[in-house]
Amino acid sequence: MRRPSNSIAVALIALLATLAVAPAMGQQTPADRRLPRHVGVFLSFPNVQQFKARFAQTNWGRLANDPSLADFCESVRRQFDKATARLRKDLGVTWEELWELPAGEVTLAVVNEPRERVATVLFVDFGSRRETVDRLIEALNESFDAQPGNRRRTEQFAGTTLHVYSKEVNKAGPDGQSVRKVETAGAYFIRESTVVIGQTVQVLKSVLTRWDGRHEDTFAESENYRYIRSRAGGNAEPALVWYLDLVGLLKSAVETAEEPNVGLAMVVGMLPTVGLANLKAVGGTVHLASEPYDTISRTVIVVDEPLTGVLAALQFPATDLTPPTWVPESVAAYLAFNWDVQKAYEAIGQLFDAFRGPGAFQRVIEQAADPERGAGIHIKQDVLDHLNGRFRLLRFKAVAGADGLPQQDMLVAIGVKNESRIQSVLGKLGEQPGRLGKAREFRGVKIYEVPAGPGKAPMGVAVTNGNLFFATNVAKIEEIIRGSNEAPLAQSLDYRRLAAHIPRETSLLSFQRQEGQMRLLYDLLKKQGPGWFPDIDFATLPQFDAIARYFPPSAGYAVPEKRGAVFVSFSLRE
Repeated sequence: MRRPSNSIAVALIALLATLAVAPAMGQQTPADRRLPRHVGVFLSFPNVQQFKARFAQTNWGRLANDPSLADFCESVRRQFDKATARLRKDLGVTWEELWELPAGEVTLAVVNEPRERVATVLFVDFGSRRETVDRLIEALNESFDAQPGNRRRTEQFAGTTLHVYSKEVNKAGPDGQSVRKVETAGAYFIRESTVVIGQTVQVLKSVLTRWDGRHEDTFAESENYRYIRSRAGGNAEPALVWYLDLVGLLKSAVETAEEPNVGLAMVVGMLPTVGLANLKAVGGTVHLASEPYDTISRTVIVVDEPLTGVLAALQFPATDLTPPTWVPESVAAYLAFNWDVQKAYEAIGQLFDAFRGPGAFQRVIEQAADPERGAGIHIKQDVLDHLNGRFRLLRFKAVAGADGLPQQDMLVAIGVKNESRIQSVLGKLGEQPGRLGKAREFRGVKIYEVPAGPGKAPMGVAVTNGNLFFATNVAKIEEIIRGSNEAPLAQSLDYRRLAAHIPRETSLLSFQRQEGQMRLLYDLLKKQGPGWFPDIDFATLPQFDAIARYFPPSAGYAVPEKRGAVFVSFSLRE
C-alpha cells in the first residue's frame, strides 16, 4: 500500500487540528476580555439562554410554573400586556420579542479609563434575531431624527461601522454667556452577532481594539477582578457576574468632569480620612441549579492594608458561631457574627478625633462616665471590656397582630465575659428615670420590662446565660431562663444539612426558614395587594401551604481573608 504523500498528511493533520479547536473558535469572546482594564461597574449575564434554563430548574422557577398559581399569573400577564401596549408602537417590537432577543451574553459596564470621560457600554449578543435589532434601531432613528438639532453620522474603525448620535446643547461659555455646542449622545456598532452601545465613541473604539480578546490590557486581566473571580468562581459557569469599584469610579468622575463638582470632590477628598480609600472593589457571582445548590451567591470584598477608619472598625475574626443550646429549633431566623469590639472602639476614636481634634473622643467618653454630666458609665471600661464580641439576632415565627397584620418577635443577644459587671451597668441605668423600665425577678434573674405601647407586650432586657439580652417581647427572655422543651436549632435536621456546607469557624453565620419569611410577605400581599394593584385578581392566589415547599431553609456565612472577606449565601436542592 502506498504511503500518503507529505501534502496529504499535512492536510489531514490540519483538518484534525481544525476539528480539535473548532468548539473553542466558535465560542464568543466574553465582554470582560473586550473591555479596557479600568472598569468601575460590571454586571454580566454570561449566557442569558442558559440563565433562563437554569432558573427554571430552581425553586423560584418551578414556583412560577406551579399550576396553583396559573390563574394569578395569567391575571398579572394580562395587566402587564396592557402596561406595555405602547411598546410596539414606540419601539416596533413587543415585550415578548425583547425578552427573547438576548441569545448569549448581556453585559453592562461603566468604563473609567484615565483621562477619558466615564462612559457606560452595553453588550447584547442577539444570535439570529438581527431582524428584531434592526426594527429597534429603525424606531430609535425615527424618534431621534424628529428632535431639532439632533444629528447622525457614521465612521469606520477597525473594519467596523460606528453609528454616532449627536445633539445640540446649551453650555456656559468663558464669559458666562450660553453657547450652543454639539455633544455626542451615544453610539453603537454591530459586529458578528453582538450589538454594542456606548456613551462615547472612544469607549466603543476601546472595545473594538480588544475585540478578539487577545489584547494585553483588558478588564479580565485587572488584578482585583481576577482575584474576585478566583474566590467566587464555583464549579460551573455563573448565571451572573458583578463587580463594583466605587472609589475608583468616584475619583474618575471628579478627574474627568467637564465642570467642577465641589460636593463630589469633597467626598473623594474625605475617603482617606474615613478609611475608605483602601476599599478596592466588591464583586461576586450567582450560580443557579448547580449541584448541590439550588442557588448560591458569593460576594468578595477586596481591601488593601493598612486598615483605618471605617474599615478598621469593621473587623470580624472567624470563630465557632454554632447556635447555642438556648436557640430553639422553631426559630424563624438566626444571625450571628463575631466583632472585634476593641479594635472598633480604637478605630472609631481615631476617626472621631480626625474630625473634632485630638482627644475629642476621650473627652466625650469621660463626660458620659461622669455621674453628674452623663449616665455614669464608661463605655469601654464598664461595657466593651466585658463583651466577648459575639452578637446574635433571632427572629421568631410571625403571628397575627391586633390589626390583623403579621408581627414578628425579635431577640438580640450580646455575649459577655463578666455577667456581674454588665448587670451592674443595667442596675445603674435602672436607677435613672426613663433609662430602663420596671425591674422584676424571674427565677433568680432580674428582668427589666420596657413598655412597648398600647396592646403590645412589654420589651425586655436581662443578663443571663452568658449574654445581655434585648427582646421585643419579654416572654422570649423568660423562655430562655425557663428552658425550652424544644430541641436546639443546632441539632435540627434542617440546620445540620446546611451546616455541612459551612466552615467550622466563620465571621458571620446565618440560618433562615424561608417558608416563614415568605408566608409573612404572602399574607401581607393577599391582604394589601388589592389596594396596591387593583387590576390584579388576588382572589386567585392559593393558600400558602400549596406553595410552601418551594421555600426551603437557607444559610449564609462569611470568612475573613488577607485581602478582605468572602460572603456566601445558599439554599440546597431538594
